Amino acid sequence: MEAAQSLASCTITTDVPAEVYHQRRLDVASASGLKLMLRSPAHFKHWCEDPEADRESPALTFGRAFHMATLEPDVFERTYTVVPANAPRYPTAAQWNAKKPSADSIAAMDWWRAWEAENAGRVKLSSDDYDRARYMAESVRAHPVAAGLLVGGDREVTFNWTDEETGLDCKARADLYLGGEYLMDLKTCRDASHEGFARAVTSYMYALQQAHYLSGIRTCGDRIRYFLFLAVESEAPYVCQPYALDVQAEQLGEAQRRKAMRRQAECVRTGKWPGYSENLEELTLPAWAHYGIEDEAA
Repeated sequence: MEAAQSLASCTITTDVPAEVYHQRRLDVASASGLKLMLRSPAHFKHWCEDPEADRESPALTFGRAFHMATLEPDVFERTYTVVPANAPRYPTAAQWNAKKPSADSIAAMDWWRAWEAENAGRVKLSSDDYDRARYMAESVRAHPVAAGLLVGGDREVTFNWTDEETGLDCKARADLYLGGEYLMDLKTCRDASHEGFARAVTSYMYALQQAHYLSGIRTCGDRIRYFLFLAVESEAPYVCQPYALDVQAEQLGEAQRRKAMRRQAECVRTGKWPGYSENLEELTLPAWAHYGIEDEAA
């Protein structure tokens, strides 16, 4: 695929830096933002405007490492480095700035200066996370179907398009795109079994994500055959399982996306980003809250 191509009102790009793609705007719809819109517009607005929302976390760092180890193993080896298990504790700011540091502090600072110079430009991972990312990637390549899905296609492909109904600009970023065939998204999880991953799909609204991505690729004129999720367990033995959602899940995802898109468009139009409700609400407890009470009362 070329670095960028345009079809109708859609652009497909393969070289958008992650930090550029993940910039957030109130008037741009993404899968992550639409999920928050379904919680409340106030939560979405806070997510867009909070500078802490872009702060790197250990989970995000590991997720990027796992994706790269799976999709681009050669790049993974060049990008990441392991902090040795016997490395001294990283000096505190006070130790770095001390006028008369102790001998132990001096030794630790010298060690870290030398190590960081040797590994300049590479991302630090603990040995446990480094090994875990490799083991998870190896599990994918050992699966008879998943391994074939990694052959060919483009990695980290960005789609930008305009939603016809709402007029909102939209964006999505696919882990792997094979034109005419499928989009694929990698997901780490605790349980990749049918029942376990179905719970994750429901909890994290992955069906909405699928609907959003398919809207983009179809606006670009590509009637791909499949949208696939590759679920990989993050604990040994790191079992992986590819999935395609059934028709009912697809319909649910499209209904969720359309509701969120209309809500975001209305908020952009009015400039109002409400929370849950502006009314006094009667609260009904879930059915499980009543379990066992009736029997005791009897």
